[in-house]
Amino acid sequence: MAERHIRANRFSDELVRRLKADTNVLRAAALDTAERAEAEAVRDTDATGLVDLGQFKLSWVHTRVLDGAQIGNTSPHSAALEHGRRPGRPGPPFAPIREWVARKLVPNGVILSPTGGAPTEADIDQAAWAIRNAIHTRGSRPHLILKGLEPRIRRWFRQEALRRLRDKSRR
Repeated sequence: MAERHIRANRFSDELVRRLKADTNVLRAAALDTAERAEAEAVRDTDATGLVDLGQFKLSWVHTRVLDGAQIGNTSPHSAALEHGRRPGRPGPPFAPIREWVARKLVPNGVILSPTGGAPTEADIDQAAWAIRNAIHTRGSRPHLILKGLEPRIRRWFRQEALRRLRDKSRR
């Protein structure tokens, strides 16, 4: 093992330099871990069946921050999907539910006209209001995609940080 002699009056400067270097290594490990977590969040979103038009799935992002990195979802409905919706809360908005009913339920034959023909605009509106009111009354369950990733993110970060610090100490 190589030795390095440091004078006592330079010891604190050397500690600060090494701490800054290690901090930069850990920030890089955090960014790599966040990128891996983003890819895993997309896979978990697919696995839970939360993909309609793909907005939620495509809104997973990781970013560099001062202390390392973060992962999140930028879609407007991400909080309701991740944490659920409590019963009795206002909303949810009618227009997106109506669009979903027209796009998903009508073509699949789930919404039918009382006369047996093709559903009218009023039938679509009625179904959408029923869904909206059910969500308003009963709430919706949380999907906890990011929460489910937390143990894996911790493990990935620890592994990546140790690997990078070991590589750095070998140099």
